[in-house]
Amino acid sequence: MNENTPSTPNWLDTAEHCYWAVLQERCGAAVSRKDRIRLDFAFEGELPMPIEEVITAYAPLDEHRTLACAVDRNQAPSAVDAGALVLRPDNPPEFVQQATPDINSAISPMNFLTGHAAPRPVQRSKVRVCAELAAVVGLVTGILLFGMHQRVNLANKHVQELNLARQTAIEDALPGVGVADELALLSELRQLERSRAPGALPTGLEARRDITPALAHALQHWPSELHARTRRLSTSSGQLQLQTEVDAIEESEQLAQALARSEHWNAGVPRVESQGRGGFLATITLEPEPGSVP
Repeated sequence: MNENTPSTPNWLDTAEHCYWAVLQERCGAAVSRKDRIRLDFAFEGELPMPIEEVITAYAPLDEHRTLACAVDRNQAPSAVDAGALVLRPDNPPEFVQQATPDINSAISPMNFLTGHAAPRPVQRSKVRVCAELAAVVGLVTGILLFGMHQRVNLANKHVQELNLARQTAIEDALPGVGVADELALLSELRQLERSRAPGALPTGLEARRDITPALAHALQHWPSELHARTRRLSTSSGQLQLQTEVDAIEESEQLAQALARSEHWNAGVPRVESQGRGGFLATITLEPEPGSVP
């Protein structure tokens, strides 16, 4: 043991305890678990005992050589019991000193008390640090999950409010509609939007003024007590044709008279056809008032 060594036994005299070798293996400044397995396998052939009976330490000499040292496992507990946190080899043999010009720099990072051989205070410190890191990670993860859960709840609440507002608007516009009627209305709306899209009209066909407001004004006069089933609504040459199913001819005339109250349209005499299985198919032609609808 050196004269300048501290009172705690953190140096081992090689003449009594250590086994040395210069391995033709690569070693980094920090020996990983994978590197230690590879180096232990290469070092075991140089030892007079199995690798399981010793504690090893390694240090790089250059890019292709590694300095290896081992100590009997029975020697480490006495140093640990005396309070040592670091246990390094000392007084390397001559062949090791010849392997590198600065042997002290080569052996200074070597330490037997690492990994499973580390002192209990060091092991407890590592366990405590790992536990604290795990707690921090768990806390941060919990906060993130809680925040994401809150955002999902707010998004779902917003979607429910939008659906309620949409359903209220549909019921205000068309009282008593069902799911099928709503889907039909959406289909007609999509078709109308496609027809109004740029390039939807054939080349040479002039776009006319939108007649939707005038049509909506006429449909507001639809008798609420009349249960006619609309089959088709089409437009051509400024005219509108409404085809509906009614139970009696009088109902078609009642509908035509109601629509004629609009200030934008004139309703002609409905054309009524019998359907054969009961009821009639009435076709009502709406013509625009002069100057109101093109």
